[in-house]
Amino acid sequence: GKLPIWRRVEDEAFTLRITDAGLKAIGVDETSAKGNVKQIARKASIKTNTETGPRSQQAVKAGSSPKPSKPNAPQKPRKTYAAKAPSHRSGTKHDQILNLLRRKQGASIAEMQKVSGWQPHSVRGFLSGTVKTRLGLKLSSIMSKNAERRYTVAG
Repeated sequence: GKLPIWRRVEDEAFTLRITDAGLKAIGVDETSAKGNVKQIARKASIKTNTETGPRSQQAVKAGSSPKPSKPNAPQKPRKTYAAKAPSHRSGTKHDQILNLLRRKQGASIAEMQKVSGWQPHSVRGFLSGTVKTRLGLKLSSIMSKNAERRYTVAG
């Protein structure tokens, strides 16, 4: 009919049509929206923060996603936490795990789980994300005689 063609597949043309429920979802009055498809699409893209314009329309026609606006833009340097002095509160889960890690025999994942109540993946994330990256501590691990990995930090 009168609707603009959205996509062609072989010899068939497809159009998009917004329903009254769709208009309500994007906050457009149904009565004022009748017959003004382009304006509705423009309002919807502004509210949902999607890209519009010739670049995105070309991408839809070509069947690909739009290209980034600055392909060779320099990356921001990663934030380094080791230089910043961490705020220390005693008695926290972090503090309890660090105390376990500072012992001569170190600590296993199971021991750290028991103290913190965390899942194993959370303990490992704490070790790599907080202990190594944020606090900048040297974390070492050894396999004990009973085939259990134990972690220690210096200091």
